[in-house]
Amino acid sequence: MHFFAFLFLLLPLEVMAGWCYSIATNVDSTTPVSPLYEAQFYVANKCSQEEPYLFLQRSAFVGCYKKREDAEKVLQTSGFPFQDPKIVYHKVSITDTYVIFPNASYRSLSKTKRKLKNIYHSNSIKKISKKFPRRFYGEGIKLLKYEKITFVPTLFLYQLREQGFGTDGKVLLLYDGVYSLEMLYKKLHNDKYIKKVNADTYELRVPIIISSTASLVIKNKTLRLETRPKAMFILYFGDFYMKNSKVVTWDTKRNRYAKREKIPKNKLLYIDYEKPRPYFTGLSGSHTYFINNIFKGLGFHSGISTFGISLLYAPGENGYYPANKAFNYFMSKNNNPEALYIGNDISDATMAFYTNGAKNTYYLGNYTHDNIIYNFDPHDYSKGLVIARNLSIRAQNAHGIIISREVDHSIIAENLSLKNHSAGIMIDRLSNHNVIYNNISILNGFMGISIQESQDNLITHNTVALNSINGMMIRNSLNISIEHNDIVKNGKNGIEISSKNIDNIPGRDFSIDPYFKACSAVLKKNQLLDNYNANIMVKNSSAVYMYANKNKAFKQVGGDLEFFYKDIFDKKGNFRLYGRGFPFRGINTETSKLNPYAFQAAKKIYIEIADEPNDFIGSDFGIAYLKNNKELYGFKQFQRASTNFTAGALTYLGYLYLIDSRENDFKDREKTIEGLMYLIEDIIMKNPHYIDFEKLLYFIPHSKNLIEEAFVRAKENMSDGRLFKKSAYKKSILCTNTLKKKYQVKSAIRYFVYKMNLIKSNSFLNYCHVSDKDYNIFTPLLISSIKQRLKKDNNLKKRIFRYQKKMIAAGFKNDLCAKSAKRHAYIKAQTAELAKMEDEKEIKKLMPKLKEQLKKINEFRIRKISMQQLLKILNEEGVKN
Repeated sequence: MHFFAFLFLLLPLEVMAGWCYSIATNVDSTTPVSPLYEAQFYVANKCSQEEPYLFLQRSAFVGCYKKREDAEKVLQTSGFPFQDPKIVYHKVSITDTYVIFPNASYRSLSKTKRKLKNIYHSNSIKKISKKFPRRFYGEGIKLLKYEKITFVPTLFLYQLREQGFGTDGKVLLLYDGVYSLEMLYKKLHNDKYIKKVNADTYELRVPIIISSTASLVIKNKTLRLETRPKAMFILYFGDFYMKNSKVVTWDTKRNRYAKREKIPKNKLLYIDYEKPRPYFTGLSGSHTYFINNIFKGLGFHSGISTFGISLLYAPGENGYYPANKAFNYFMSKNNNPEALYIGNDISDATMAFYTNGAKNTYYLGNYTHDNIIYNFDPHDYSKGLVIARNLSIRAQNAHGIIISREVDHSIIAENLSLKNHSAGIMIDRLSNHNVIYNNISILNGFMGISIQESQDNLITHNTVALNSINGMMIRNSLNISIEHNDIVKNGKNGIEISSKNIDNIPGRDFSIDPYFKACSAVLKKNQLLDNYNANIMVKNSSAVYMYANKNKAFKQVGGDLEFFYKDIFDKKGNFRLYGRGFPFRGINTETSKLNPYAFQAAKKIYIEIADEPNDFIGSDFGIAYLKNNKELYGFKQFQRASTNFTAGALTYLGYLYLIDSRENDFKDREKTIEGLMYLIEDIIMKNPHYIDFEKLLYFIPHSKNLIEEAFVRAKENMSDGRLFKKSAYKKSILCTNTLKKKYQVKSAIRYFVYKMNLIKSNSFLNYCHVSDKDYNIFTPLLISSIKQRLKKDNNLKKRIFRYQKKMIAAGFKNDLCAKSAKRHAYIKAQTAELAKMEDEKEIKKLMPKLKEQLKKINEFRIRKISMQQLLKILNEEGVKN
């Protein structure tokens, strides 16, 4: 292992080892910390597979501080009722038990409101419509074989291959221009690719890929996407504009809408089990503007973002084959995809909206209904999203709105989410620092709002009613604020706050999704009324602070709170219960970074080495700097490695120049040419990356002339025995350009020119094309590795399904559980009519709120949704269990 790699690994481990000062104290019901209960107290929970007894110790730590004086200050000022406290210095261990304080979220409602106001003002339909291009131009329309499109993630291309496109399969690539659907039809003029049905209707029969230098505009059209025999798609790095259009999946053989095949519920999440269907995916650097469109039948479940309308931050370091790391780095340093979706209708999709790594994406006024899994599914490391004023109805197998896996600093506001199979709104898997504000979540099959394994989230001014299980569910989450909500007539508990051990649940990779074995929430000024079991339920030593909740909610509490019922009653519901748990989580291996203090120490060593004349590890340090201060150190290291002819060093150096130039839209012509020159020099020095230039044509505007000019400059330099300008060699970081090195450079350019003349190539690009003509991405090894990955993913899905069946079966083997289930089914059947009448009464009470919410939604819609339409949906036999 190289020295720098060892240093990067060692220092974070020392930090994770974690010695600190804590206050050791005894805890019991007088603290007040949840007491230990007899086994029969939890017996009913066996039916729902709850986990009692996570933390059995009668002693616990308070806090974890670097300095002893910090612990002493907490001991004196915190107000916690310590018992026999001692300050100890100890190593943090997952077997420790800590006192959990019920702290509030740090999110600000006033800032959220201001942000929403600005977003609503800046993103009206009228203002965004003005951004649509009106002039169309460009000659960058090219049909390429799909196996040559190596700048999109390989799985997309693999699916094309599996559909039977064969060696004659073509993809339509757009670059260097702004194109309309009509323009593409006229340029191609071939029904094999795009068929014109009538003046406003087109059938797309070839997949489209839009490079970062191109835009596609579709307005006032009906677009039929061929589904059978082959599914079409549009992938784009550039800008995609669509307005007032209708997009449907189309069976071209039968000339009708392509109905979705029926998939068994236990195989809905299997990868590539369902036949491919059309989809839209925006990739890194892309911008999407979809206004007032209708989408029907998009998407299928695969190992990549093919779910319907998606955003994917790709390619990344592991997203391509072959692994040309320098080009992958160039692509991965592009911006995260951004999008604006206003007033669209989406139905019968696998997932109406999905994101991975998106930023600053806004969903306003969309009507998503009857989609197969989720209606909204922003996922994996997306940031700064706003899901506001949407109508989410009847997600058939999961949640109406869910954000999952580190989707941070986002807002879910003023949505209406109802009759979804599971939760109306969910936050999941370390999605932190979010706000759920002023939503109505009713008549859902599970929870109205659910927070799982996440922290620092604010839930405020929401209406949560008539959901089959809990109004709100908080699990393994810290610093959750629940304020000013109306939580009424939910089928189990109004609010449930619970710690639970989920270590053995298959499907969770805890190196990616670590969590807290602890839970806490602050409940203030909520109205909790007529929830079937308890208004507030606290389980398994969770922490809660209750203050000024209305309608005497404190008279109906359950779980850990029952032991303190008299205290709660005497204080009129204002009560603080401390919890127990382990309030630390592991490091996410996908997002972990070098500790900033460790990096500062390491950087000093790097600088010292950089100033020394050694010349054998320049590329190693250059790669290390790509993620840290590349401006100061990366250039120098790759320059030094280049003068020693280290393979690939010139290529990395060239991409660093191109990345800088891209930040200014490649307006710095000199920097762009210099970056291309270094790439060319590396090829001439027998480190060929011919395929890169085929790619770069589509990612640098008007690059053909720039590449040829860079080639001329490279020849001039190398004919003089240099890789850089003469002045560059005067800097100490570059190694001396000896006579031997000059001879090697001169020999390389002479031999390269000889080869060009031999194959009668009249340009550098032509030479690269000829050299690359036999390249095919799909080697037997690659195909085998993809199949193994897909098989592994599907085996995991099978394990999850078997686990769920096992848990259900285990619960109902218990006599008490079986009797409870029968009783519940009997009561449900007997009270069905009464329950329906109660629902109708509650909906009547909610009418003013529903009308107000619908009015807000319609502000971002051209096709308005009437109150009659909403009432019809409410009165239908719904998904609610």
